Amino acid sequence: MSPGSIRGQATKSPNRTLVKAGQRSFGDLVACPRIGQMWRRIREIIVKEFRQTLREPRMRIFLFVPPMVQLILFGYAVNLDVEDSRIGWVDRDQTPAGRELRAAFEGSPYFRITQEPSSAGEAQELLDRGKVAAVVAVLPGFARDIERGETAARSS
Repeated sequence: MSPGSIRGQATKSPNRTLVKAGQRSFGDLVACPRIGQMWRRIREIIVKEFRQTLREPRMRIFLFVPPMVQLILFGYAVNLDVEDSRIGWVDRDQTPAGRELRAAFEGSPYFRITQEPSSAGEAQELLDRGKVAAVVAVLPGFARDIERGETAARSS
């Protein structure tokens, strides 16, 4: 047996060089004949296994029927709509525009105003304890910004 013929040992040949990760770019690694050969082998294995799997009728059923059933069931069963989300309300503007916005939230089936914190610290505590999912704060100057046609300021 010649040196380098055992599987797993590196062979030295005049047209192939060993590539170290820190010396060349990724493009050089892919262009290396050994790595290109590896990807061709992997592709051939995938194609062979795919053909073998599709050759058996039972395997075709197992491959295609369960995903189709899941697609149909989950399409009707999974609902990601947010409904009846508990929110807190802080109105620092105290204007008809702020009250109109609150009425719009109260009329929505998606939100339920459950808390009215009086300070930012209390609002943060409600959020931390999970009593509300969000806090809507109507900041001073909200009505003025709406009348001017400007985007109302928001706090995060």
